[in-house]
Amino acid sequence: MAPTYGLAVHFDSYEYRGEFRLLGDGCETPGEVLRDVAADHILRICNPDDDLRNYLLDVLDTGDAVSESRYENADVDTRCTIFAEPYYLRASFDFGEGNVQFDRLPSRQQIEDASRNLDEHARNGYNRNVDDL
Repeated sequence: MAPTYGLAVHFDSYEYRGEFRLLGDGCETPGEVLRDVAADHILRICNPDDDLRNYLLDVLDTGDAVSESRYENADVDTRCTIFAEPYYLRASFDFGEGNVQFDRLPSRQQIEDASRNLDEHARNGYNRNVDDL
């Protein structure tokens, strides 16, 4: 059976505030979730040229979002959370007891670098706060 993940996405802007949750498979570590799933969400939420309303409509249109109860009751291998503030162009990616901060319009390269560091920490058994990534 493929490894499973849960990703909760919380956003807070002047116009919109809310959250949605995703469940999926194929990601075993927080680094994989960050690189393969969360990166696109972070980049769209924190992109000043992308309308947050259109992004949220796209998420709803895909039908991938699940209810809070389904999310909370899901048996997943990796559970992660994005906290995003589009107005400030920043986001954090939380997993277990650690998190990675992305400030001032994160780039795909920054996110990929952080995911590689998270994968390396996971291989070494280190799962504490890695703010310095």
